[in-house]
Amino acid sequence: MATQHPIVRIARDQAAKKRIPGRKPRFPRAIGYEKQGQRLSKTFDTAAKSLAEWEKGAKISADPRAVVPERALVFDLLGPVADFQLAAQALGLEWLTGQRKSEDGDEETADDDEELQSQTIYVTMPSLAGLQKLLAMWNRYQKGQKPEKPEAPFWKIFEWLYDLRVWSIKDRVDPALTNFINKLLKEQPDRVVQVELDFWYRNAKERRDSAITTLQTMLDEVGGTLIDLVEIEEIRYQGALVAIPAKVASELAERNGKLGGLDEIMTIRPQSQYADDAPEDENAEAEAGYDFGDNPPTGECITAVLDGYPIENHEALAGRVIIEEVDVTGAQVPALNREHGTAMASMILHGDLGALPPASINRKIASFPILTMSKNAEVIASNKLAIGIVHRALQRIVAHAESDSPLRNITVINHSICDTNAPFVRRPSPWAMLLDFYSHHHRLLFVISGGNIYSKFPVTNYANNAAFLAATPAEREASLVNAIEKAKGTRSILSPAESVNSITVGALHEEVNTNAPQNATDPYPSFVMTNLASSVGFGVNRSIKPDVVEQGGRFAVRGSNHPGGYVEVHPHVTSDFGQVAACPSKTGDLQATRRSAGTSNSTALITRTCNLIADALDEVFENDGLRWLDMGTRVPILKALLTHSCQWGDIGKVLEVAFPPQGRYVWSKRRDSVAKFLGYGRPQVEDVLAGNNRRITLLGDDVIKPEERHVYTIPIPKSMFRSREIKKIKITLAWTAPVLTSMADYRGVALRVVDEHGRADFWEGCERGGALQPNGDTTARGTVMHLQMEGKVAKQLKDNNQNLTICVQARALHDSLINAPIPYALAISIEVGQSITANIYQEVQENIRVPQRIRQRDRVGGA
Repeated sequence: MATQHPIVRIARDQAAKKRIPGRKPRFPRAIGYEKQGQRLSKTFDTAAKSLAEWEKGAKISADPRAVVPERALVFDLLGPVADFQLAAQALGLEWLTGQRKSEDGDEETADDDEELQSQTIYVTMPSLAGLQKLLAMWNRYQKGQKPEKPEAPFWKIFEWLYDLRVWSIKDRVDPALTNFINKLLKEQPDRVVQVELDFWYRNAKERRDSAITTLQTMLDEVGGTLIDLVEIEEIRYQGALVAIPAKVASELAERNGKLGGLDEIMTIRPQSQYADDAPEDENAEAEAGYDFGDNPPTGECITAVLDGYPIENHEALAGRVIIEEVDVTGAQVPALNREHGTAMASMILHGDLGALPPASINRKIASFPILTMSKNAEVIASNKLAIGIVHRALQRIVAHAESDSPLRNITVINHSICDTNAPFVRRPSPWAMLLDFYSHHHRLLFVISGGNIYSKFPVTNYANNAAFLAATPAEREASLVNAIEKAKGTRSILSPAESVNSITVGALHEEVNTNAPQNATDPYPSFVMTNLASSVGFGVNRSIKPDVVEQGGRFAVRGSNHPGGYVEVHPHVTSDFGQVAACPSKTGDLQATRRSAGTSNSTALITRTCNLIADALDEVFENDGLRWLDMGTRVPILKALLTHSCQWGDIGKVLEVAFPPQGRYVWSKRRDSVAKFLGYGRPQVEDVLAGNNRRITLLGDDVIKPEERHVYTIPIPKSMFRSREIKKIKITLAWTAPVLTSMADYRGVALRVVDEHGRADFWEGCERGGALQPNGDTTARGTVMHLQMEGKVAKQLKDNNQNLTICVQARALHDSLINAPIPYALAISIEVGQSITANIYQEVQENIRVPQRIRQRDRVGGA
């Protein structure tokens, strides 16, 4: 159906300009060679003695602290050092990984030893010759001698070196592993425990093969079993799934034992697993179904669902779902247990069935089941690595893109599955790396659940549960808002939700149903907060995560008394609350539905929204003789339009007052606290897809290279200068970045939206301070920037023609990406108040620079 005021495409000025440098990053002060000699001479002397003993044939490698060839060597630094990777490789130190330890990555370093803080680590695998050269250079450095030109990066290393050490069992054992093992052994003390091992990814295949042989020998020695192996060269991943006896697992939990000391292993962590741990309502039953009619979808299939196996002949799904089996077959999952995949497909196709009649999308979806069945629960197969199952499904999807298959246009991947055992902590997981790689190189937008956290958290201003329940709804609501903010550190998003190229979704305590609970307590009766289970950001390098929030259904709240004299609460499933979706039925009813809540639901609704955006894009690009699905910029286009209408709304106003720290001069930290829950807010996509006389949405898309700046010139109608009515401008920049899986700067290329002077002062009098939103520095850390500006007195623009200048510029974070083409999309909305009678849409549209017709971008990354 044609839209009266559709999105208007715009083109940048023809010639690309040079990037305007921003402010220089803050680096720590270098420490003089004399002081470093005093601090670190013992460390280097010990390393030299270890190497000398090793060369004599002593079995010094049995000491896990000894510095010897083929044992990962860690350079623990006060800050990043440019070109260290190349210098290390030239020296004979094989590069393994770089990691930023500080969350902010920009702290200044003081002079006092007690105040020195490690910020960045570089990990290498040294050869004998490399160690010999390193020690020789240190001896010259500490004597104050000057470096030869190729050695200069190492002098910088020595100036910023906090510590030199080997990669130890403390580094190797994941923080979540201890709790994982202890929980399993508490339930069954003699059980076998399955864990995942991430190898150091070695460039030479024979070294990778040798690592497997070494592991197998070790497993034979301790009574373990090698279950599965996966190698993914594109993300430098080599991993194993192993089963170990309880005794060996207990040693790992205590950071001891032979397996934990295996030099070939980078990380030991819990087996990746999905588990729906929502506490069930004992009275929950399938509800009466709906008549979905007989209107088969006619649009192109653009959506794949990585989830459980759906009931393909349920009336909500029949004729609308294409099932493709890769690892999981229908025979493995009885129809009665096909809960999650059926619900997700239903939510994508029809939305919350609490709204009647169902509003179905006009496209089929494809299901690639990745969950099998175990003990009446949908889970990842216990004998396979989850990353391998997902990788094989994605390979199949990509294969369709190179054929005439009806699935060749898959662009959106609904990924409502999270690793229950892997809360995100600083470094992206291999699972997230895999999704980021496929997103950029194969033009796929992953819509990922942030994950549900069902664990208890304390509400300390009530002595017991009776007092908690006796409080007024308003008092209880305020207490819960404060308590969940304090508990946010224990409710982190679950991997792979940290994926930087993807859209991560949180869940709002809202649904179509507005019934008051009969036998339960509503935690938020007066406003729409994130629901009690919705996980909390941030993501990699403190980037915005979740990106967006959407209705995810309501949970009730239940409390219990804690011995410490306060109440602990948790989300509780009740038949009074929840969104309605298709489900299995014990009686075989193919119209059965059931209520549920969580971030899986909100993720499915965002995927549904992507399909609605796709419908509008078909029309917009068809007018220019283009198919947007064929374009290299298709993912950024979807990301930009999805987030462009996001806002915090009333919930932001509540949290701005409730969340700490309070005060005029700490607003930035407070906004960060709010953003960890809300991201950019909830999309109001109908405002983007259809404008009106007072609102127009512009869309630009292109491919940029690092050090370039693209300029967009937007004509501003004269009527906007004459009125004191409020004016709003929104700017959203989205892109996909190549990721550097073994670098501290994981997101390989950063884009930024700036004015013609490299700042963010687009229009004086129309400022960011007028709208509640994340602070500007935080928005620049991911792959979406969303800025909102408003004001009543907008001054004349500096451009003589009264044009608004908006620039997109790119910066490579590693020299290897200096020529990398980066696809991006830029969405701009201009809106005025009702008192302005001029047709803003028409005035802007008539004066905009339109793109050339029939110009399709090359695919990115060779896809």
